[in-house]
This record gives sequence, C-alpha cells and structure tokens, in this order.
Amino acid sequence: MKRRPAPLVLLALLTLGAFAQMPSKSNEDIHRVGMRLACLCGCSDTVASCKMPGCHFAEPARVEIREMLSAGLSDAQILERFSQKHGASILRAEPSSLGWLIPYASIGLGLLMIYAFVRRYSRKPAPLAEIPAGDSRYQEQIEKELANLE
Repeated sequence: MKRRPAPLVLLALLTLGAFAQMPSKSNEDIHRVGMRLACLCGCSDTVASCKMPGCHFAEPARVEIREMLSAGLSDAQILERFSQKHGASILRAEPSSLGWLIPYASIGLGLLMIYAFVRRYSRKPAPLAEIPAGDSRYQEQIEKELANLE
C-alpha cells in the first residue's frame, strides 16, 4: 500500500510554485525601462511588450538593460546609451494623462450619442391629419377600396 504525501507537503509545493511565477523586482525595473524603448524587430511594440518568440532585438535588449541596472545605471542613463547606440528614434514618449483620458472621453461621447438617438426617436409621432368630412374626393376612394376588400 502506497503512502500519500501529507497535505502539508502538497501545500508547501504549491506555495513554492506560486512564488516562482511572481515577477521579481528586477523584472519590474526591466519592464519600466523597456516600455520607453521601441523594439526594432519590425513590430510596433516596445522592448518590454514585444511578443515575438526569439525576437532578435527585444531579448538581447532586456539582457542588456538587466546588466546596466545591476551595474547601477539610472533609467535616464540607460535610455541615453540606447539612444546613442540605435538613434533617437528608439525612444518612446513617457505615457501622459492624455492617454488615460481619451478612452473615457470616447465612452462619454458614445453615451451622449446614444442618449440623443434614443431621445430623438422615442418621441411620439405627430397625429395624422384627419380627413375633412366634406371632402368627397377621399371618401369615394375609401369606399372603392373597402368594396374590394369584401
């Protein structure tokens, strides 16, 4: 009869697995600096967000950023070195508050347009004008059409 591992051992193994997947502080630093650098592999992503497997630019750049950070260089110094090495076009602008404002403004504008549309088309239509009692021209037409129905 086989013995099963104690539940406490299983819990410890699961906990270690969870910690192994958590990003370290150095990965966050690399991501922070990498978001300011354009990937030069041909995609429109940054060094931090390039998803191309085996990217010939992003992966070595991340290693280079890690080495520069461990050497004690600041973010500005790292960006300056990449700019000197690859040209000023590699630098990406820092995210601004306008980038956060545009999606919410678009949602607000869309809601206003929906409100205006619903308000405009939910009004009751104007009542149809009644046929004057003395107008025989329409009355004869109505009588003919009613006779055809029967």
